[in-house]
Amino acid sequence: MKRLLFYFTILMLITGSCKKDNSANLLSVGDNYQGGIIGYILQPGDPGYVEGVQHGLIVAPADAYDGEWGCYGTELDGSDALTLGSGNQNTQDIVAGCSTTGIAAKICADLVLGGYSDWYLPSLNELSLIYSNKAKIGGFSSNYHWSSSEYDADYAWFVVFETGQETYGGKNGQNEFRPIRSF
Repeated sequence: MKRLLFYFTILMLITGSCKKDNSANLLSVGDNYQGGIIGYILQPGDPGYVEGVQHGLIVAPADAYDGEWGCYGTELDGSDALTLGSGNQNTQDIVAGCSTTGIAAKICADLVLGGYSDWYLPSLNELSLIYSNKAKIGGFSSNYHWSSSEYDADYAWFVVFETGQETYGGKNGQNEFRPIRSF
């Protein structure tokens, strides 16, 4: 029996059926995946990180979106989170609390792209992580890009894609935005 188990183990190693290295199956930033382009892969210490399992952010393939953040003069409960993992909830809170038509969060929430309907406007930290990988993702203009993170009743956070600067501007201003989804 030991001899049979030994030969079976050798056969598995020779055929590759017992490989521990799954690097050929790993995803990378810039890969086309699930309706968009991988913009960030979670790292140890990130919320939602699971060792041995890849999760991250998928970015819509192009800067085809432009609009206002919405609800200038109104502070929206729950839409002020900045952190990685908070963009989806921010987007839901914006859509629930702001009836202005054509706003960035609503366009993202209503988007169906590549067969996926779970797109949202990224939080400030999510957007900054995407900015750090913009060369691998491609298609970004150097303009201001909205995040889903509210600053106060009149302002919301954005990232200047020419420099990476995080700042805020009037929620009634017209800025570009790029929907994302999680995987």
